[in-house]
Amino acid sequence: MISPNGGTSEAILIRLIVNADDFGYSSQVNAAIVKAFVDGLVSSTTLMPNMPGFDNAVALIRQGSIPANSTGVHLNLFEGEPLTERMKACRVFCDDDGRFNGRRIPFSAPRHCLDAVRLELDAQLKKAMDTGLAFTHLDSHAHRHTNWFVGRVVIDLAQKYGIPAIRQTTNLGKSGLQRTLLRLLYNWRLGSLRKTCYFGNIPDMHAAFQRICNMADGVVEIMCHPVCNDGDQLVDAEFKEPLAELLAPFIGSSAIRMCSYSEL
Repeated sequence: MISPNGGTSEAILIRLIVNADDFGYSSQVNAAIVKAFVDGLVSSTTLMPNMPGFDNAVALIRQGSIPANSTGVHLNLFEGEPLTERMKACRVFCDDDGRFNGRRIPFSAPRHCLDAVRLELDAQLKKAMDTGLAFTHLDSHAHRHTNWFVGRVVIDLAQKYGIPAIRQTTNLGKSGLQRTLLRLLYNWRLGSLRKTCYFGNIPDMHAAFQRICNMADGVVEIMCHPVCNDGDQLVDAEFKEPLAELLAPFIGSSAIRMCSYSEL
């Protein structure tokens, strides 16, 4: 058996992607993500095309502050200002001011909403692709790509732009029967697109560590949200704890090797 502190009785090597979500959210978040790479805490990140820090993030990638082949696109239907007028007018996703409202979206939606989603996500992906950079995978802010009707659009766009992988929905944490079935159905729907064996957040990984280490081989992704606190210490924005401490049981384990989506 393998323990979270790195003790092992056999040589089992699990490939682990630690993805820093929200690259491009702001220059401050961008700096924290670069620091997380430098400190060896993350191995992948995803870029937000519609947020204020996008241009700064692209510049950081081009100057080599982010390792090659380690960046995906973080599609956003949750926060900030849309890129398209059609989405700004869609009240399922946006308030009267034309900004994303962050509200829960329905399992299905009227055709005009589907059209707005397709136009908006296409514009976001085109903006990313127009930089000339290569992207390893797609995921989304607040997991919007795992919604049933949004997911169909994201799969179509991945195929259109030749992006080989999509983050699957969470399958590390515990959930009720209905949610579990929906997650299984969504992950099956990804078809031939590449995906990891497991995905979840940091607490999910802590809870499932022994189960994961019993895999003969496989790739696991966990997401994090690096920011710097007032003392310039890297913390996770979601859990408000030092990122190095949260990730230490995994990145310090002899059973785990860090990788990116480019290795799928």
